[in-house]
Amino acid sequence: MTLRRGLILIGPLAGVALLAGLVLLPDRPHPRGGSAAPYVLNKQQKRAMGRMKHDYLRLRDPSAGRIPGGIRAREQRFVKEQLARADRTQEWVPRGPWQIGGRTRGVAVDVAQPNRLIAGGTTGGIWISEGGLDSWTFVSDRAAVLDVTCIAQDVRPGHTSTWYCGTGEYYGTGSFGPNSLVSSFGYVGTGIHKSTDNGWTWQQLASTATPDLVLDGPFDVVFRVATNPANLTEDELLAATHGTIHHSVDGGESWDLVLGSFLGETQILGHWTDAVITPDGVMYASLSSAADQPGIFRSTDGETWEDITPPYWPSAVGRAVLGAAPSNSSTLYVIAHTPGTGFFDPEGWDEGMSLWCRRDGVWEDLTGSIPYNYVTYDGYAMYIRVHPDDENMVFLAGVQLYRSTNGFSDPADTRAINGGHLDHHEAVFDPYDTRILYASNDGGVSKVFDCTATPPGYAIADDRGYITTQYYSAAVNPIDDGNTAILGGTQDNGSSMAISDNLEDPWLEVDSADGLECAIGYGYDDRYRAYYTSWQNGLSLTRTTMDPVYHAVQIVDIMPPGNYALWFTPFKLDPANWRSMYLAQADQMMRNPDAASTGSWEPIPGASVSVGVISAIGVSTEPAHVVYYAESFFQAAQGPNLYRITDALDENPRLATLSTAEFAPGCWIHGLTVDPADADRVIAVVSNYGVRSLFYSQDGGLSWTSVGGNLEQYPDGSGNGPACFDAAITHVDGTPFYLVGTSAGLYSTTALQGDVTEWSLEGPDVIGLVRIEGVDVRHADGYVGVCSHGVGAYSCFLRPVAAVETTNARAGYALNLTDRNPVRGRTALRLQLPRAGHLQLRLFDENGRLVRTLADGELAAGEHHFGLDGSHLASGVYFIRASVPGRWSAEQKVTVIR
Repeated sequence: MTLRRGLILIGPLAGVALLAGLVLLPDRPHPRGGSAAPYVLNKQQKRAMGRMKHDYLRLRDPSAGRIPGGIRAREQRFVKEQLARADRTQEWVPRGPWQIGGRTRGVAVDVAQPNRLIAGGTTGGIWISEGGLDSWTFVSDRAAVLDVTCIAQDVRPGHTSTWYCGTGEYYGTGSFGPNSLVSSFGYVGTGIHKSTDNGWTWQQLASTATPDLVLDGPFDVVFRVATNPANLTEDELLAATHGTIHHSVDGGESWDLVLGSFLGETQILGHWTDAVITPDGVMYASLSSAADQPGIFRSTDGETWEDITPPYWPSAVGRAVLGAAPSNSSTLYVIAHTPGTGFFDPEGWDEGMSLWCRRDGVWEDLTGSIPYNYVTYDGYAMYIRVHPDDENMVFLAGVQLYRSTNGFSDPADTRAINGGHLDHHEAVFDPYDTRILYASNDGGVSKVFDCTATPPGYAIADDRGYITTQYYSAAVNPIDDGNTAILGGTQDNGSSMAISDNLEDPWLEVDSADGLECAIGYGYDDRYRAYYTSWQNGLSLTRTTMDPVYHAVQIVDIMPPGNYALWFTPFKLDPANWRSMYLAQADQMMRNPDAASTGSWEPIPGASVSVGVISAIGVSTEPAHVVYYAESFFQAAQGPNLYRITDALDENPRLATLSTAEFAPGCWIHGLTVDPADADRVIAVVSNYGVRSLFYSQDGGLSWTSVGGNLEQYPDGSGNGPACFDAAITHVDGTPFYLVGTSAGLYSTTALQGDVTEWSLEGPDVIGLVRIEGVDVRHADGYVGVCSHGVGAYSCFLRPVAAVETTNARAGYALNLTDRNPVRGRTALRLQLPRAGHLQLRLFDENGRLVRTLADGELAAGEHHFGLDGSHLASGVYFIRASVPGRWSAEQKVTVIR
């Protein structure tokens, strides 16, 4: 595999997703005779283990040693009930990227409307396009963005407005240790969701809900939902779920377990399943060797199943994906991850793949026809699909997409389909023109204009407006006032940067592969700016120097050699000059006095750790060259430790060990943020669930106060409060302003008041309850950039809090009280809409509970007036919230006195 960085507009990227689960297998006999070589981790598993370990260490509850089961659903519920009012929300603007999406496993084409697609990001919710790939509309609830794994339509005439969505990604952004193969961060899914209005709104099927929201039921992980187009009298479905196949004849209202059984996460190969139904109603299913009924099965009624497993089926089978021929239901292709046997790619990314075909009841082993450079990352990126009109035209996908025109009987006729994004997860054919194939991958959804052509190729290789990009970091330009650039490191889409205020303008690709930590500073010449990007495990730290119009003048890798035990390597520029850099090797703090010009690094004398690893860095502005760093530990019972370096660039810097008595043992310090006005004031961000998350020091770390406040369900940090990842401190008109990015949205406050600190949700209708990994601010003008892991990036210029609380007049919108405040009796509201839209006007109490809905419907453009009768309300503080979803929101604080 070759990864090459370049400075181009993002389109198809050369990066690959270095993802999968950790698979540890014992030595075993080779199923076809002979002995298998002793099992060792392949390259992909080593890379995957780094990220899995990263997520596990930073999210585990230290007292339990694991990520709490079902925490994603529980934290969203907690936030919606307790925190989802926005009395201080700023004017957040979506920034994209417009032209490239994120990892997508679910996509389907509407059989009833040309050019209409529904797709879903694995952390980005459900989207609808009615113009091919040219435009997309986000239709998920921003307060509960779904982790989508599959999309299916009921294609029968008269039923095409019914759609199904499966959730709960498996073997993806997993965790390390218990539940290591399950979902993003170990979050289970929320079952199957159903739409009966053509995909615009979705409801969870109660029959698939898990009451206690932990991994204790098969519908926590849904691989595929298949509808039966041949059954005209019943709403028949198959669901391939965790270790099981379920059958329904009432549209998912109830289910019969027909194959397998739920065993929990007990097997290292994973409880993979798959299911497909042909146009004439023949059903096929597969279950991995971890199931109690492993193999391949066939049914014509969904209840009784025939075991049709090939006689040479290996003893160890992970994921086995099915491809049934629509034009001949007796033809079935199977691609499977078969550790220890089958095809081994020459680069060592996979540990064994096998390919079979069953025609008219007879199996044929086609493993020898697997393309020479076929890679799936042990089944992570993999599918096999058959053209609707030709049972011998087969599309086999892994990292790359291939096509055979003879059913893989002759490898000479197998061709790669080049030009689109890599790491493929699903493909569907356009029912109006079966030459068109839509392929979902780690870059969103791509289009093959003519998949039957020779050679096949992409006519459109990207989507536009499908904003599902998954970020790990954010950086703004700290030097140039008014500059609105945002640089971010992304999952499998490199490090890219918004350089235009126009949402639809393309982002600039600065680096490739998986982008992690990033920063912006001065270049080697003050006319230039340096853009720093990095890869996982210390593989690269690149300085790209650009001129004022973003042309690259120099690209240099400045990563020093050393020990990089962490998947995410922290580094920070010094705000005193935006040239010096501090970088954390696993056990040693490094410094580069002029990273803008050289790659010369040196250890900071005495700034090392002996047991743990350096997990976070914070750098001061005033006074300069004060550096904080955190030591976190792999063992849950140890640490953390905090240190402060004064005069960090001097020959003999002064070091101090700081107090950590307030921190929970075994917690992971994920971020350190220093007040630009005072180096003694610093926030430490703890990312684990189950412990207190935010600490504040006003004396240079000699003592700390918990300031998680209402972000914690209970004072000790236990319960369902969100995980915290990043924080920023700035000042707006002399008032401190604090921001924190969490696993369930972005929050702000202007006063840190210990355990009673009140954090307010920012951008509830623009950002929502998505995972915010990166927050950065330019102090001179209050410009903030935030990046999410699933729905792109956002920015704003911070306004004084008083202005935010009284009006939000962006683009002609306004909300004002026309009478005095406090309110006695009745009062009136004036609302200004610059254009027609759906208005929601609601009254909340000071605890965020909905008291009354004042309006919920379409309004014409212009001025509108509403009355509020306070005579029936208890005395206290209330919030009137107005929103036009996706465009604008504002809140007005009201005090009622009786």
